[in-house]
Amino acid sequence: MQNVGEVSLWLASGLFAFLAAMFALTIAKRMDRKQALLQATGAEGADASTVFMFQGDAIFDLSPRAERFLAASTVQGSDWQRLSHLLTKRFPGFDDKIEGLDDFGRIELPSQDGESELIAEASGDTVRITIEDLDVETTTVELDQASFFELEGELETLRAVVEETPFLVWRQTRDGTVTWANRTYLEAVRHHTDGDDIRWPPKALFNQKALEQAYTHSAAKRIALNREPKRSQRWYEVHSAPVGDEFLFSAVDVNATVRAENQLREFMQTLTKTFAHLTVGLAVFDRARRLALFNPALGELTELPIDFLTARPTLVGFLDRLRDIQMIPEPKDYKAWRRKMAELEAATANGTYSETWSLPSGQTYRVTGRPHPGGAVAFLFEDISAEMSLTRRFRSELDLGQAVLNSLDEAIAVFAQGGTLALSNKAYTEIWNLDPDTTVEDLTIIEATRTWMAACAPTPVWGELRDFVTQSRDRESWSADIRLSDGRGLACRFVPLPGGYTLVGFSELGPVSATMDTRKEIA
Repeated sequence: MQNVGEVSLWLASGLFAFLAAMFALTIAKRMDRKQALLQATGAEGADASTVFMFQGDAIFDLSPRAERFLAASTVQGSDWQRLSHLLTKRFPGFDDKIEGLDDFGRIELPSQDGESELIAEASGDTVRITIEDLDVETTTVELDQASFFELEGELETLRAVVEETPFLVWRQTRDGTVTWANRTYLEAVRHHTDGDDIRWPPKALFNQKALEQAYTHSAAKRIALNREPKRSQRWYEVHSAPVGDEFLFSAVDVNATVRAENQLREFMQTLTKTFAHLTVGLAVFDRARRLALFNPALGELTELPIDFLTARPTLVGFLDRLRDIQMIPEPKDYKAWRRKMAELEAATANGTYSETWSLPSGQTYRVTGRPHPGGAVAFLFEDISAEMSLTRRFRSELDLGQAVLNSLDEAIAVFAQGGTLALSNKAYTEIWNLDPDTTVEDLTIIEATRTWMAACAPTPVWGELRDFVTQSRDRESWSADIRLSDGRGLACRFVPLPGGYTLVGFSELGPVSATMDTRKEIA
């Protein structure tokens, strides 16, 4: 039993010794890492140096200064990707050199400004990267605590502004390599690559040749995103500014503006095609009174050459040219014509201009001015020569018919179906001492019969005539004799005409007997 106890004690002691050895080894390894940091930082301690300790792509230890240095990275990804993004800009050739670290075990790389040096060392699966200042006395800037916090707050504000900016901001080299980008740009890259993880440097969103044109132009340039169908392209307005050997870009989404411009262009094309088939000449002048839109009919009606119209003449120049080719009524003097054109423009702006131009060539144009939104005005030129010719011929025929009626001895009056006097001759005016042209309102059959009754002996003829004029069916010609108050007799005839009209004729018979009041039917 004693032997068993000794064996048990011996086993417990051995186990305790093993655990103590493992604990000591762990502490030693941690002390080695701390010692490595202390060796890399020198006498000033870890806080004064920039040291990173990597295992694979992950940092397992770093100095406070290194932690602040890494916080400046805006790249999303692993620890190695974030640090690589910062070191590539400060130490040219870092990506190429670090790939040979396993072969050489140690690399040294000076910074671009020559004020610091990067030392990378590999030991097994551990990589230590140290950034040392070459001349501490000349590169270190002493700041009091208040100034440091103020600068740190300003830096944090600037970072937040850039990161939360809703438009794309990025920095790239001349060959198109992106060296920095804000969150909006990276989100656009992720969306453009169907949500794949972003690797640094990220893929370019815009065509490099299009961006190169922006290098030499200070004005904004409109560029579409790469690798999108033409009908669904997304357009951005890109601004560029040189920053050292690189360029800083910002891009604002103007897709809605481009879509609106395309719709407006299509609308204008539709209007142009529609106006091209109109027989009415159209001339639209913008707010500056320059010709903005016209159709082919305008050139045909005004005989103005197309090259003159496409040169966008002013309204005054347009009217001057019409006057030169006698396509506008010629006033007696030029000053009066100028004054009239000024009144024309003012009347058009108020929407009240409408005139008929009788040209020396015998043509007649109806010119109408209309105001448009935004201060523009439009003129419509319509050739009404045929209409005016027809109107003149119709008026001539009416005048001829009136002249024929006036030459007759019989007094004639024609009433419409509604009872309104439509026509009369000179003999009618003389018999009844009534000129319809001198009255403001239309003369009706009721008013006419009242006038006749006052000048005649009592007779039932006028009541029957009123019914006859307003009757629309089964009408036949009839006649009657009446006697005026002065004793003269009148032979009356009542004839239905097409369209519901009624002709009333009065012929003088001379003195008649008091018993005269007979009617005769006219076959």
